[in-house]
Amino acid sequence: MTVERRPFQASDVHALRIYEQIPDAEQERAGLYYEKWKPNVTGIIDGKIVACGGLRILWDGVGEVWLMVSRDYPIHAVVLLKRQMYEWMRDYGLRRVQSIVRFDWKEGNRFAQWSGMKFEGVMRKMYCDGSDANLWAVTR
Repeated sequence: MTVERRPFQASDVHALRIYEQIPDAEQERAGLYYEKWKPNVTGIIDGKIVACGGLRILWDGVGEVWLMVSRDYPIHAVVLLKRQMYEWMRDYGLRRVQSIVRFDWKEGNRFAQWSGMKFEGVMRKMYCDGSDANLWAVTR
């Protein structure tokens, strides 16, 4: 199974449908927000979007990634995004990459752990709906 990569587009968020509890308008805002983060990537298998992610450099040596994974091809999507995250660390000379993951998104928290990130704490009332988030990071 080959994973095709292309730059992320805001509308890709809708194809993933990972946040059923979040209204479409919020997902659309998230897509437009993340589209500005460069570099970014969308992974496609058999014409279906299976993963999206992006990197924002916070300051020298430190970046923040966002990642969204489809429920249809979870293993392939996770492998793609893990590989991409470490490529970005190498390419941009990052010593730390962090990710903020919804507290109630079990798959996202498992992915963060599986990708080598360590749990650093809870960010209370982080999201627009008042939900909490977990802070994860990997360092070199």
